[in-house]
Amino acid sequence: MSAFRLPDLGEGLVEAEIVQWHVSPGDHVVADQPLVSVETAKAVVELPSPQAGRIASTKGKIGDVVKVGDILVEYSSDEESEETGIVGDLPRAAVKASPAVRAKAAALALDLSRIRGTGPDGTITLNDLEVQQAGGQAENLVRLTPTRRSMASNMSRAHTEVVPATLTEEADVSAWPVTEDVTLKLILALVSALQSHPALGAWYDPNAQTLRLHKTINLGIAHDTPEGLFVPVLRDTGSRSAAELRRELDEMKRKVTDRTIGLSDML
Repeated sequence: MSAFRLPDLGEGLVEAEIVQWHVSPGDHVVADQPLVSVETAKAVVELPSPQAGRIASTKGKIGDVVKVGDILVEYSSDEESEETGIVGDLPRAAVKASPAVRAKAAALALDLSRIRGTGPDGTITLNDLEVQQAGGQAENLVRLTPTRRSMASNMSRAHTEVVPATLTEEADVSAWPVTEDVTLKLILALVSALQSHPALGAWYDPNAQTLRLHKTINLGIAHDTPEGLFVPVLRDTGSRSAAELRRELDEMKRKVTDRTIGLSDML
């Protein structure tokens, strides 16, 4: 049995995402017939069959990310017996997971051997455990396209190699009444922006290469004190009135000032 592996697609690309299968197990193909289309950071590429033969199996589903050298298609010759196979169970590959993930899985009574890892080389991540615990439904997770994964990787690398910069814009608020609640006004503006563009508040998971979009908007409000900076969290700001938010802000300030703020208020 011969196999077709993801070839080196050039330009330093090491992986691709399966976007469409053009064949199924049992199909007979000729040389140069399209097998599968994959998307890289650059473009969608149609991969042709290097030989004629019958498709024994295809590896990977639409949306799966495969590495250069991974098997995509296995061929079988027509002369091979249809009854040829493997009797018994195949040995399971070693589970790749960090000690923290293993401890979390044990606490949740999850079988790591039944979880598909989305981290590097199939490593199981904490996010994979959350998805498994939720019954396999990754709510509010948006899988990044190869182009966005490339952008995220480059931006992450740039952040570690280039000094971050901050762009500041000035706004003339001299027309605001002196009684205007500036802090509350800025909070409401942030809430409006995050409701219109949820990706602004998304969390990026570099291992799973996903964005987690949050249903609720929680804002950290920094309080500078002689003892240091405290950042309690103003929770669910999008569903609360301006009066409620102001009362919560005042209560936060009081707790920070008299040092009664709890750890749970800052997580």
